[in-house]
Amino acid sequence: MLLSSKRLTHASDLSYDFSNKNTLKYQEYKIIQPIKSLKKEAFFTPLAADSGTMWEDGISTDWVGRLIETVTNISLAYYLQKPIFIPIGMHNADFKITDDTAKRFNNIHVRNEQGKISATNHVAEQNGEIEEAGGGLYSTCCDFSRLIQMILNKGQGKFGKMLNAEMVELMPQNVIGPLRVKKSKQPYLISQMILRCFPMLIGTWRLGFMIKRRLANQQAVLHGED
Repeated sequence: MLLSSKRLTHASDLSYDFSNKNTLKYQEYKIIQPIKSLKKEAFFTPLAADSGTMWEDGISTDWVGRLIETVTNISLAYYLQKPIFIPIGMHNADFKITDDTAKRFNNIHVRNEQGKISATNHVAEQNGEIEEAGGGLYSTCCDFSRLIQMILNKGQGKFGKMLNAEMVELMPQNVIGPLRVKKSKQPYLISQMILRCFPMLIGTWRLGFMIKRRLANQQAVLHGED
């Protein structure tokens, strides 16, 4: 059984079909829908490697969300309200696009293989069997700024305490040891572009965020430490 700690740090070696060609081949061979389909079957793909041996952008966080829904027997969106959304003041955060948010919805932009960026009419699946913890949450810039402010305020949200100060102090630390964030081999995918930012720096992982480190002296950007 995979350890939850490895799921939380993307070191479980569970992968996405768009980031790992072998996972894509397996899904095509077994006729398994990808995670974006919001089908439960999307979780049943093999490990890309032995758990804990490499960092892999994949369905680790989606598994955490699925575990929460299974244990609590409630939807992920409802579960996240009291401990996270309400204290922070994230009033617009949801896994579903409402009529109100649809009016303010910004087009998703992608970069094609030639490097050109263009707008799309893409809207994620809305009526699936699960809520996608790894990338299915919709919100606003205002809500996201309140999340960042909570971290800067050592866990204090606009309407209450979300994290204790000790947990916030742990957030900048590298939690994957000698493992390194893999560079994308598919640079045209918008979901992978963040992994290619600042290519002269190497990437490690902290609790919820990537750390970029200098190659010369290994000094962590954003004060991340081993």
